[in-house]
Amino acid sequence: MFKLILIVGISVALIACNNEKEGGTKWSSEEFEQYKSTLDSNFATRELKLTLEAKVLQEDFLVFRYILENAQTSIYRYSSKSIVDSIFESEFQRLNGASTYYKLLQSLARVQNEIACGHSGWSHHKDYYAFRNDSILLFPFEIEIENGRVYVFRNNSKNAGIQTGDQPLKLNGQPIMQVINKLKLYMVKDGNSAPDSYKDVESSFSNAYSNFMSNPDSFVIELKSGETVVIEGLKKQVIDSLRTKRYGKIPRPNKLLEIDVIDSSKAAVFTIRSFNNNHLQAFGQNFIDFTDSVFNILNEREITQLVIDLRGNVGGWTANGRALFSYFIEDTLQYMNKVETKKTHYEEFEPFVVNYPGYPDTAVLKLNGDLYQWKNYPSLVAIPVSKNRFAGKVYVLIDHLTRSCSSVFSAKMKEHNLATIIGEENGATFCGSNAMVMSFRLPHSGITVYTSTAKYSTAISDSLNSRGTIPDIKLPPKQTEFALDSAMNLINCN
Repeated sequence: MFKLILIVGISVALIACNNEKEGGTKWSSEEFEQYKSTLDSNFATRELKLTLEAKVLQEDFLVFRYILENAQTSIYRYSSKSIVDSIFESEFQRLNGASTYYKLLQSLARVQNEIACGHSGWSHHKDYYAFRNDSILLFPFEIEIENGRVYVFRNNSKNAGIQTGDQPLKLNGQPIMQVINKLKLYMVKDGNSAPDSYKDVESSFSNAYSNFMSNPDSFVIELKSGETVVIEGLKKQVIDSLRTKRYGKIPRPNKLLEIDVIDSSKAAVFTIRSFNNNHLQAFGQNFIDFTDSVFNILNEREITQLVIDLRGNVGGWTANGRALFSYFIEDTLQYMNKVETKKTHYEEFEPFVVNYPGYPDTAVLKLNGDLYQWKNYPSLVAIPVSKNRFAGKVYVLIDHLTRSCSSVFSAKMKEHNLATIIGEENGATFCGSNAMVMSFRLPHSGITVYTSTAKYSTAISDSLNSRGTIPDIKLPPKQTEFALDSAMNLINCN
């Protein structure tokens, strides 16, 4: 035993010395520049490799750490520097004996989960998706999680005997909730919002299991009924085909902006599926023009109660949320307190950068301490509209996907008591958002990493509130589809 401890101790010491010699678990700017000078300029075109040496996995991780520490303004917004540093250190050391692409992916995702920036993430090497479609066998079920229990939502397997609502207890010998709680540690999250939500695990369970757990050819499922079933893993195309055959195509909206007027109740429902101008343009819609027309209709028809449906709206342009907010206020109000960034230029990170945010020529960026503040950011202030202000009752519907600038709008409406919020705690922080996303590619694995470079602080009284917006009428996660019914019940009672 003593001999084993001694050998392990010597090995750790050698690893530590080697790491110290090569720059430790993080790089200085000089070491980063030196590393860049050794890179093959064609690294971005390298083919996918699933087996990689620990040394190159750690090099990729060091690139990842350096860029996040020097570009991500919100890196310590929700977790302290000591906690973030600790997870950087532990994940770097975990890669010492690693030899697979998946191990690096797990380390990257684990760090981003701790930093908890909802505008950060990753995507596979560009060739991975074709490889997955041709070679990877996936878990062929969609699941729902409720009150600590897992249920089959859709059975996309070749075994038609398992029904919607059946309850798996174990997956490949592990309690399935234990598996899900492990996967939750790799999910993108925003601050401490919606801490009890499993929606992101639900929506990506098959791919998440493949990325972060294992890729078996079959899955052993132990059901609550006592039955144990061995299910064949399937390729993605087969799963998609079986899903369509059994459940039909998933419906897609024809428009992202819709208005439904209910004259008999003097009410209207304004559905806003996106604040993103690019997405809206693809549907032939313009947010400002459509919104102007909505409030003109509300005025003409003397509508007194308005539902704004933001369920599933992951955000877009802050200016659109601010424009909508301006229809409900009587006085000019601060909308955002400030927008801050570490960098105004990103050439330092070449050749890794795939895309980085550009500031308009009119932007006034002034150094304030360690950060640049965007002094003339266009959406700092909301000015009341000159006509068609809405003074009636407002109900805002939110869910776990109400994020980014959509979350900012709902937070402002709650802060100023301008609406009754209905639904579930949304998946973005009450205190603000992060944006101006930069993407960069890691040289050996080819994994692309996305990170925010700007910190947006919403003008609210509780500037440190990292939870989501808490609804006035809170619905269980499985009942958010009835949020509109709840709003209409309130309307009909008034």
